[in-house]
Amino acid sequence: MQSINYFNIEQISNKQELKIAYWTLCKQHHPDFHPGIDDTPIKMINAEYEVLAHLMETEGRFEQFKTGEEQGEIDQMFMEMYLKVCHLPLIFELVGNWIWVTGDTRAHKETLKKAGFFWAKKKQAWYWRHASQKSWSSGKSLGQIKIKYGARRVSHTPLSLDVN
Repeated sequence: MQSINYFNIEQISNKQELKIAYWTLCKQHHPDFHPGIDDTPIKMINAEYEVLAHLMETEGRFEQFKTGEEQGEIDQMFMEMYLKVCHLPLIFELVGNWIWVTGDTRAHKETLKKAGFFWAKKKQAWYWRHASQKSWSSGKSLGQIKIKYGARRVSHTPLSLDVN
């Protein structure tokens, strides 16, 4: 099942092409360009862009995502899970194959639980990971995990349309 709704990933092979596709979609769906239209599509476009950009930063993962290989299937679920909660005013960080959620999460506890996220008491953060990525606690702090696997904070602010 393909979880991308706006980007034609078959026509994207590098970050430059992704930025151009993002800019084109913004021109088509942004309420500033088309007064009176709903802002839901642009929010989803922003969320999809963030996850696709994250996948491109890890060598080979974007191609696996496009072809549906095992890691690609994990990444598709990764995208679906992020899209379920990206509207919440929280801090989202993509760390390896996991999504970590911090900020004022208490008010959104039920939404996160219903979406399939889990609470990590020692780290005071919510997380999601694919079932195949299940592991026992390493005893590392969230900061140490971010250093080991790399982290990308997902922005809720409009992204730059600069394609150069």
